[in-house]
Amino acid sequence: MVTLSLTLHEIATVLEEDDDFSNQRQDFDIFLLPPDTANDYQTDEDSGEEDNVSINNLPGSLLRAPAELAASTSMEKPETEDQTLPNFKNL
Repeated sequence: MVTLSLTLHEIATVLEEDDDFSNQRQDFDIFLLPPDTANDYQTDEDSGEEDNVSINNLPGSLLRAPAELAASTSMEKPETEDQTLPNFKNL
């Protein structure tokens, strides 16, 4: 497994703008750690629609929080049902 430790904002930027990541045919997991201000009072009154949650309307404390991007080896879908051995690729 390959991990990359950055802030959530930096990870989102890498995934959106870096061609090496955006052209990958595998899934990535983002592990978000609690922000430094996790115990402080926070409000999200002006952050946008509650029903339409996206990375574009997260509070700054979450975007600055430490996060890890992880990509594990993936298995390609078999071309036939008889093909039982997976092909493994590394990031």
